Amino acid sequence: MFESVEVERLRGTYDRVGLADKLQPRKSFRLGRLVVREAAVQYVDQTRRHGAVQAQVRVESLVVEPLRSDWAVFDLLFRSRAAGQINGRRFSIATQAIPDGRQTRWQGQGLPMELVAPYLGGPLAWITSGELDVDVADRWQRGDEAEIEMHWLLVLRDIKAEVPADASGTVRAVAKPVVAFLNKHSVRLPLEFEVAIDRQRFHFAASPQARRVGPRRRRCRG
Repeated sequence: MFESVEVERLRGTYDRVGLADKLQPRKSFRLGRLVVREAAVQYVDQTRRHGAVQAQVRVESLVVEPLRSDWAVFDLLFRSRAAGQINGRRFSIATQAIPDGRQTRWQGQGLPMELVAPYLGGPLAWITSGELDVDVADRWQRGDEAEIEMHWLLVLRDIKAEVPADASGTVRAVAKPVVAFLNKHSVRLPLEFEVAIDRQRFHFAASPQARRVGPRRRRCRG
């Protein structure tokens, strides 16, 4: 175990070329505290169906306490504090202790839809341009309770949606009215919902997509 590791002025490229399943690190480790300052990473994801997604990620500050090899994604998402930019748009992660657990909040302003839509899935993946404001609050408890309760508020602004060119006849029939609805409410469309995720799905996950980390239940309201 390392008590503390600090990294400054990290530069590099992360090129994602394949979908991982379960990642077992060669050696287990535990950092009591990881601090990253002034990092810049070019993110390239070549696993998306309709072409590569690219983003310039700048991390002004990131603190993760602790960072464990078998829970690395969980610790980065739910045990961290961060501030930075994605393609020049601000994002932040804040976390604090609550009785018997923790509470985390993720926020992003004006994120480009062409960047985030491929990861949202469903009808939101049909949005080709516009901006997204994200505000996610979650909480979880230590002990036997394995669920992470999450409250999502997404605000879509100045969006444009299109039926995918390669959609089947059935998908096109479903997509046309949904796309029409999105374009009708293109100036500002808030979406609010609650999700519960099983915390155990993050165990040995290489990325949020690696273990198909998805909701166990969802409640929505527009």
